[in-house]
Amino acid sequence: MLLALPDEVVLAIFQYLQTSDILSLRQTCTHLAEITKDKFIWVNLLQSQRGRLPLPLGARQNDEAEKWSAEALETLSPPVKLEERRGELLIGLEILLDRWIVAVYADGYVNLWDANEQVAQQQWSFVHTGNEKISSFQAVVHDSGTKLMVAGTKVHLRGEWKVALYEVQLSDPALEFTLVCIFPTSPSKSVRQLYPPGRIVAFSQLGSIDLVRWPEDLEGDTQSVSIVNPQFDELEEMFTTILSLRCLDKHIFVFKTRSIELHPLPDFDSDSKARSPSPLPLALRHNFPSYNFREVRISEVEAEERPAERYQRYTLRMLASDIIQGLFYFVVDVTVPYGYLESPLLDIHLTAIYAMTTHIPLPVRPARSRGDKHFRSERISRPIFDSPPSTRGPSSIRPREMFESRAMSRSGPGSGSGSGSDRDPSRTSSFVSTYAMGSQGMRAFWVERRRGTTLKQIVSCQLWPPPAPVSLSPSPPSPDLASDRTPSARAAESERGLGLEEEEEDSNVDEGDLDGDGDGSYFPWAIDGQTVYSIQSYDLREDVTYCALGEVSGKMVLGNRSGDVFLLETGV
Repeated sequence: MLLALPDEVVLAIFQYLQTSDILSLRQTCTHLAEITKDKFIWVNLLQSQRGRLPLPLGARQNDEAEKWSAEALETLSPPVKLEERRGELLIGLEILLDRWIVAVYADGYVNLWDANEQVAQQQWSFVHTGNEKISSFQAVVHDSGTKLMVAGTKVHLRGEWKVALYEVQLSDPALEFTLVCIFPTSPSKSVRQLYPPGRIVAFSQLGSIDLVRWPEDLEGDTQSVSIVNPQFDELEEMFTTILSLRCLDKHIFVFKTRSIELHPLPDFDSDSKARSPSPLPLALRHNFPSYNFREVRISEVEAEERPAERYQRYTLRMLASDIIQGLFYFVVDVTVPYGYLESPLLDIHLTAIYAMTTHIPLPVRPARSRGDKHFRSERISRPIFDSPPSTRGPSSIRPREMFESRAMSRSGPGSGSGSGSDRDPSRTSSFVSTYAMGSQGMRAFWVERRRGTTLKQIVSCQLWPPPAPVSLSPSPPSPDLASDRTPSARAAESERGLGLEEEEEDSNVDEGDLDGDGDGSYFPWAIDGQTVYSIQSYDLREDVTYCALGEVSGKMVLGNRSGDVFLLETGV
C-alpha cells in the first residue's frame, strides 16, 4: 500500500513512526529503503527528541539498559567530592542532560559543574547573585540544547524581593553566567517552573499561582497574571499548598499537598504592566483525602499529537513523598481536545508505592532468579545490618555488596528488631530523608535511614515500565486505596472526565481515589528497592539532604548539610 502512495505522503506518514519502525520498513524493499534515506525524516526525529534527550523514547523498551548490574555494584568506587565550590548553605541540586550539575546555595552562590567523562579537566563555574539570600530556584536547559537557564528568588534584608534570571552558553568553555533580567516579586513566593518556550517564570504562594513573562528583546517590561481559586473550601486551602507545577501549552498542571489540579492558562494582558488576580471558575481537580504530600518530583512533559482523534495528550510521571506513609508513583495523562469548547480530561493512575505504614496492602514484585546477573532483590526495603567499622573512619562512604544484602535479608526474624514489620517487606520503620527521580520518570533513588541508627542507605529502583498487574484476592481493598462505587457509577465518572469534575463556585468536590479500578482486583505494585551504597557517619553535617539523578548514565549527585557535593558513578 505504501508503494502506491506519492513519496511526499510516505514522508508525512514516517513522521509518526519511531526509529525502529523506519528501520524495519527500510528492509522491506529497495523503494522504501531509498525513501528512508531522506534527510527530512531524521531531522524531524532529532527535533522531536530534543525534549527527551539524552534518552530517546525507543530506549525504554530495552530492559537490559534499565537494570542495575551486579558486576557494576561490586566494583562501585567511592563518591567523588566536587572540590571547587562557592557557598555554605545548600538549598538544592539538579543534574541536567546527565552532564550539567547545578548547586544553589542560600548565601547567593550558584555553582555549575560539567560531569562529562570525556573532558580531561572538570569544568566549573559559579556566579554570586549578591548579598541577598536565595530562597528558591529552578534550572532548565533551553529547548535548543545550547544554553542553561537559572531563575532564583532573592530577598534583601530590607524586605525587598526580586527574581534574577541567568543563562549560560553550554558551548562556551568558560561557562560564564550572563544576567538576563531582574524583576520584582511579592514576598514569600517560590519559583516553581522556568518555561523557556513561553518565556514564563511560574511562582506559587500557598494556593495561588503567579505567571511572569519576561520581554523577548530583554528591554521591555515584564507581563504578569495570577490564578486564584476562591471557590474551593478556605479551611481546606489552609492545609494545602502548591508543591510543583508544569505549563502544558494552554493549561497549567498543579500538584498540591492534597490534590492535583488542571487550570487553563490565562492570557497575558499586553495593555497593562500587571493584571490583578482573576478567578478562573473552570478547573479539574482530583483530591487525595488521606494523604499529605510534602514533596514531589515531576518528569519532563511528553507531548503526543493525535490528529486522527483530534486531541493532544500530555504524559507526566511523578514521585510524591508522604513522610509518614511512603513514596507514591503516579502516571498522569492530560488529554486536550482540539475543539475550543471541549473540556480536557485528566487521567490519574497510582502505579507504584513504597509503603512505610501497615494499612496499605501491596503485592511484592516478582523477583528474578539467582542465575540472572541483573536480578533485583525481592524485598522492598533493606533492613539495617550491623556492619564492621570502615577502615577510613566513621565518615567514609563505601559500597555494600548486593549479594550480601540479599543473603541477609533472607535471614528472617533474626535480622533487624525481629518485629513483624521487619519480616514484611511492605512494612518498615525507616524514613526517607531525601530522594530524586530521573528526568523521564524511569528511575529513582532515595536516602533511607532507620530510626535509632546512623547508617544511611542509598536505595535505587526502576519505576517504568511497570510489571504485569498483580491480583490480591482474598485480601479486601483498603478504603484509602480502592473505591466502593459500583461499576455503573465508575462508568458514569469516566464519562464526566475520568473521575474528575469541572469545579465551579459552590460545587462539591468529590474525593478522588488513589486506585484507578474499584473492584479491588488490581493494586499498585510495590516499588522494589535495591541498596546501592551505604553511608556510616555520626556527624550530622554529613547527612545527605539533597540529591539528583542522571537517568541514563546512573550518576547520583549527593549534597550534605555542610554544603559539600559528591558525584557517585554507578556505571549503569
